[in-house]
Amino acid sequence: AVGMTTLEPLADVFAALQEGSFLERLSEFSDDQLRPFLPSLYISTFMTADDPSRRNELVLSRIIAFEDANRLQILGSVPFTQMEQTLHAASLYNPLINDSLFRNGQEQDKVYQVAMRLIDRENEEDLNGEVIPFISEDLTDEAALIFSFVVLLCPTLCTARKLAFLAVAYNNAPIVIAKTIANNPEMLYPVLQELCDVKLAKTVDESPRGRQRALIFSLLLSLCPAVSESIIGSLLDAKSDCPLALRLAVELLDDDSLIALIPPEIINRSRPLAQLLHRSSARMLIHALYKRLAGMALAFLTEGTPIADSETFIIVVCTLYSSSSYKPAPEDAELLVSYLIASSSHFAHDCHLIVAVAVVMAIPNVNMNNAFTERIVKWLASLRELCATSGTARYTLSHTLLFICTCLTTRKTDQLVPFLANIIKMKASVPPRQLPVLQSLVVDAGFTEKELALACTRLPVTARLSADSADVSIPAYCVNELLQANVFQRNGVDITGWMERQLAECCTPLHSLVPGLLDRMAILSVADSVRTLSNKFIEDSFAGPLTCRDSFTRRILCAFFLLSYRLHYDTARATDRVTQRVLLYPDAMYTAIPLRYLLGVVEYLDSSYSSIRGWLTRLAAEIFPYMQPSTESVEIVRCSLSERERERRLDESELERQLRGSNPLMAVKRLEAAGLSEQFRLLPLIARCTLLSLQSGSTLEYVNATTRLWMKMESVVPRSLIEISAREWLGAGGCKEIVPVEMLYEMPPLLFRVDRKMFSSSAHLECFLRALSFFVQAGRTLMGKALTACPEREDFSKVDRDVVSSTNDHAQSATIVHLLIEIIDPLRFKERQADLCSVRLDELTRLACEEIHQLFIADRQLLKLVLWQMLPLHLLPTLVNSIPSLHIALEYVSEMLASPDLQRRLFAVALTAQISHKYRIVQSAKTMELVIDVLNTMLRVCPTAVHLRLLQGVLQWLQQTVEVFPQLAGDIGQILLASSAIAKCRLALNPVVISTSTPSEIRLIQSIDESIVAAMSNISA
Repeated sequence: AVGMTTLEPLADVFAALQEGSFLERLSEFSDDQLRPFLPSLYISTFMTADDPSRRNELVLSRIIAFEDANRLQILGSVPFTQMEQTLHAASLYNPLINDSLFRNGQEQDKVYQVAMRLIDRENEEDLNGEVIPFISEDLTDEAALIFSFVVLLCPTLCTARKLAFLAVAYNNAPIVIAKTIANNPEMLYPVLQELCDVKLAKTVDESPRGRQRALIFSLLLSLCPAVSESIIGSLLDAKSDCPLALRLAVELLDDDSLIALIPPEIINRSRPLAQLLHRSSARMLIHALYKRLAGMALAFLTEGTPIADSETFIIVVCTLYSSSSYKPAPEDAELLVSYLIASSSHFAHDCHLIVAVAVVMAIPNVNMNNAFTERIVKWLASLRELCATSGTARYTLSHTLLFICTCLTTRKTDQLVPFLANIIKMKASVPPRQLPVLQSLVVDAGFTEKELALACTRLPVTARLSADSADVSIPAYCVNELLQANVFQRNGVDITGWMERQLAECCTPLHSLVPGLLDRMAILSVADSVRTLSNKFIEDSFAGPLTCRDSFTRRILCAFFLLSYRLHYDTARATDRVTQRVLLYPDAMYTAIPLRYLLGVVEYLDSSYSSIRGWLTRLAAEIFPYMQPSTESVEIVRCSLSERERERRLDESELERQLRGSNPLMAVKRLEAAGLSEQFRLLPLIARCTLLSLQSGSTLEYVNATTRLWMKMESVVPRSLIEISAREWLGAGGCKEIVPVEMLYEMPPLLFRVDRKMFSSSAHLECFLRALSFFVQAGRTLMGKALTACPEREDFSKVDRDVVSSTNDHAQSATIVHLLIEIIDPLRFKERQADLCSVRLDELTRLACEEIHQLFIADRQLLKLVLWQMLPLHLLPTLVNSIPSLHIALEYVSEMLASPDLQRRLFAVALTAQISHKYRIVQSAKTMELVIDVLNTMLRVCPTAVHLRLLQGVLQWLQQTVEVFPQLAGDIGQILLASSAIAKCRLALNPVVISTSTPSEIRLIQSIDESIVAAMSNISA
């Protein structure tokens, strides 16, 4: 077995020979130590020295003092050179070596037989077979002497491979080969390499040759301990050699070398040694390693013997203790706990203490043992006091303790287990039955909820927190978990200061923990009515240039917090029926947020803000659906980020003077050329530009530049710009009472009180329509929230709320539709025909009808309401041609025809005829047939005066219908002829009217005749 025979006493002599200090240390060595080295000493002294006078007298005297000195001289007289040449020339050998040769043979015969043994080829195929008979154990010294002379004086006869094979395959050969190598140090490393060779490594460890191989390793490594670590490391690379390597390491390596070599092999689970730990066949080896390490721990406890790399030592001990085939005894747990607690005061650095804490938390046999509870509690309490008094000097330890205690307090073992496993480099587990025990330990040690909350406020924030800071143990994680568990709220601990410092340190790519952290802060603000982010911090975040990239992250986080707060605030008002809840962050703060621009930044830099993008988009869509980014706004963001920001600051007063001067276009061009940040700062001036460009004499280029700049800023900061513009426009509207902007959210149609000149310019009308659309969407959103937040009463149910909301929305939208129709009505210019000539009425019509179309397709009930209120008949052709969604009106014609209102029936006929003229489809034809049938019935039953008045209103539309649907010409012709006959009868009964003027009956008869003639000509054509 390894360790029964060793060459450790010879190690000093061997090292002295290698280092060149042999002569200086010769007096230190005993005869027993020098005896195995006599061959090399004799040869170097008597056979290689050319000048006898140069022989060292001390070495000579020591050699002569040995009783074997004469034999050395006899061996030295053997003709080794001649023998070497003879053996090389021979082809057959008789390499017989046995006890008889070494007991009775002549010296020359011994040398000759050994030389033949070394040069003869060996059969290396049967490596797992039995060992080959060689010599008895008592003859090993004699054999080593002969082998040493032959190897030294006939170097060409022997190879390292040959010596390695002899040591493995021949009985009692390991000690012979080891002493031979002691006399020939150059062969040491080559022989060790051959012993590590793959072919020799296939020997089974417990086979006879495997034991021989283990023995030669032990002998050579004890002879030269300096190479032990590297050779054992090589053996550890092979799975089959792991048991041998571990045995050699335990028996031959010193404490420091053992700790340096073994832990990496155990920690890395892909390594062969880590896999060996769990084999039952290796239990004795694991036990030997554990006892060796336990002895080191005991020496530290009893004698104070230091241990280098103490945290690695703890990890190895704990791995063997809990994650191997070794079954620890109770005294092993006692020793482990004693060492952990005692070493914590000796090795005071954070790494050691963190590993010790992780071990206590991760090993059930330690923390579940009541015998150790009091000692562990006192130890943890001392660590808590150490962290509290050391400040930032113990940041790593404080942080680790905080994370562990937070996970235990919040029962987040899914995060705690991998954290502990990463520290101790082995599998850890915290079963449910163990969790209350660990919680009791930390609470008894003083880690209460309030202490944890206060510890969070004292911890330094994570510098440049980003997605690269992936460790879950960052302070932000602890704060997040404690917020989720309401620990700060229950214990009255203010986290505002720490949170603001951490948000200021956030950078991209944004950490995935930050959105959830801010959301919980918002919930806390709503629940306790306290500002978890101060107004000053938020205002400072939005100070400075709009396009400052360094402020993007902080602004986006503040915007997200405000949106989250508002959502939870509205939800709380709707659910808890508390109408007096205080709004901590007023609407003015939301107005100052360039939300659309920030959303555009998030969309454009999606890789940097991917963790918050979904959260922010959802919140913005729910709170401010009218502020969503568009393709245009994202493109503006891209341009503002790719172009270098213009640093020149514009003088607002100078620009104002230029705008009111003779060349306002120059001022607008300066505004357009400025950077986006400057344009954002000068929003009031941009709003005034739209009014100044309405003045007579403004060039088309000036108007287009002004409105183009306005619409660009509307894509970036719509709310700020539109509110400022609305104040300017309403102030110039000429109304006695200026409408406040806040009222526009409640009643968007009030925006039509602006200067009427805006409705005569297509460019200005487009700006107006964007502002109008903004107030409509915002008002609809605010109304929905107001009704939701209103406390529910028995006489005002949810259905009633929906009815009120829908009615208000429809009333406002219908008013807007009629006002837009009025804008495109040429009759509004009847008193100013000159203005009509200068207006692009077709452009105004296109813009207004597009807006109406969007309103109709968003809500079909609005279309029905507008139709019921009726539209100007003279504008029907224009409206039907410009509003595609009006074809849906065919569905409501039957209801309008059923109305008792004659004007509404007349409108239904006109609308159907006009839609049929535009859309010649099956539905139009069927609807027109219905109209003709209803009209025929009405004309038969209504009074004569009503009959004639109705026919006068629909005559032109009937004539148009004949042109569209000739198949209806017969029915329409009958109606016209019958109406003509009725008119003639009325004339016959009232002949006096004919002489005074041209009555309506005559005009109707003439119109009918002309219509019939025109219809007949169209049909015949």
